[in-house]
Order: sequence, then C-alpha cells, then structure tokens
Amino acid sequence: MAKTKSTTRTRTDEPRPTPKERSVDAAWSIGTNVVSGLLIAVTVWGVGQVTGVNDRILADRDCTDFTSQADAQRLLDADPTDPHRLDLDGDGEACESLP
Repeated sequence: MAKTKSTTRTRTDEPRPTPKERSVDAAWSIGTNVVSGLLIAVTVWGVGQVTGVNDRILADRDCTDFTSQADAQRLLDADPTDPHRLDLDGDGEACESLP
C-alpha cells in the first residue's frame, strides 16, 4: 500500500502574521466590540423611548407632580441625594406643603 501525502495544513505551513497584520487584527477586534456596544446602547435607549420608560426615569419631578406628601417622600427615600429638589430645606421631609 502506498502512502499518500496528507493535504491538511499544519501550523508550521502557515506563515506567521507580521506585526502590522497583528495590529490590524487587534484594531478590527476592538472596533467590532465598540460598534457592538454602541448598537446595544442605542437599542436599549430606543426601546426606552418607544415605551416611555426613559421619560419616567429621567423626568424631573416637582412637588406639584404628587398628590400626597407620602408619594413624594417615597421618591426622596429612594434617592436621598434629592436630584428632584423635593426637600428644599434639607430636613429629610419631601414636599411638606402636600397633604
């Protein structure tokens, strides 16, 4: 029986990539990761826009947006940094003028 030469390539048959080829590969990999991340971010933001979630999360709330002090207090308790300025005198109680 005659032996046939294998046609499969081994690692030694392939030339090693040059530094330029390696840097292009690295840049391509980084670029595709950045683009993928941006696509995900835009998709999530877009879904939030369509469903109105972004408005509920990002909306600035005032005391006039609440029907009771307890409702305003829940928002203040959820974020004590008071980004909505519900506690103007800084005593820890939101919208004290509300019932």
